[in-house]
Amino acid sequence: MHSIKKKVEKYIQYILCCIFVAVTTVLCYINYSSFSANWDLGDFVQLFWYTVHGMPFKETATPFFSNTFPSNLQVSFLAIHFSPIIIVAAPFYAIYPSTITLFVVGSSILAAGSIPVYYLAYERISSRLAAVSFQISYLVHPAILFSSLHGFSPEFFLAPLGVTCFYFLLKRKLIYFFLSSLLLASVIEEAGIIAIILAGTWLLVYRKSIKAKEFLALILVAATVAIYVKFAFYARVSVFGLDENGVTSLISKENWSILGVQVLFRFLPGFLNVLRVG
Repeated sequence: MHSIKKKVEKYIQYILCCIFVAVTTVLCYINYSSFSANWDLGDFVQLFWYTVHGMPFKETATPFFSNTFPSNLQVSFLAIHFSPIIIVAAPFYAIYPSTITLFVVGSSILAAGSIPVYYLAYERISSRLAAVSFQISYLVHPAILFSSLHGFSPEFFLAPLGVTCFYFLLKRKLIYFFLSSLLLASVIEEAGIIAIILAGTWLLVYRKSIKAKEFLALILVAATVAIYVKFAFYARVSVFGLDENGVTSLISKENWSILGVQVLFRFLPGFLNVLRVG
């Protein structure tokens, strides 16, 4: 009995993730079975069907966003949103081509973000109970829990990769921060801004103690991600054929303003407080 308790304590963070995935997958299926699923879910099911049949990122749900409409009823999803990272879900869909697969994958992606949250808390507080409390707070946060009910979306990667960037930055593992920043930038065209702000804020907070090589490394990360963001917006129009006068263009402009306000006035104060505590 004692050994079982020890194993539970050791793997509790992964057990919680599995519980989250199981519960949210069931809820997504109930929502789906009652014909209450959103538009985007059907879009992603079609996208993955095309992808595993040799036509990556193709879909026909939103061809009117393409500059070839109405002569061509196919459009690359990368014109709608530059989210190449979603290709990682394709092998799972290929193994079991079902909407349920996307529910499991989507919930797993969101749940994965609780792992760096757990270790961030545990390494700073040295209490498994406190770390588990932080992890549960992440998993039941409305932004995570209710997002999971959408079934699948590339934005599901934002929280896990954002927290992962934060973790590696606090640990001063800048190579891993660089790699996770690139992954974060590949979630959606604006996402790289988060990594740039994280790097800039860390430089500001630790400006008196930062080493020269750390300074140069973070400048390199910010510059690389900024170039990627610029390329993402360019590629949507010039490579994948986005109609700049379409609705998606307006949505992107709104995303910019909303993201900027939320990061500057909601995220950064908490980030600065954590850095001061550390």
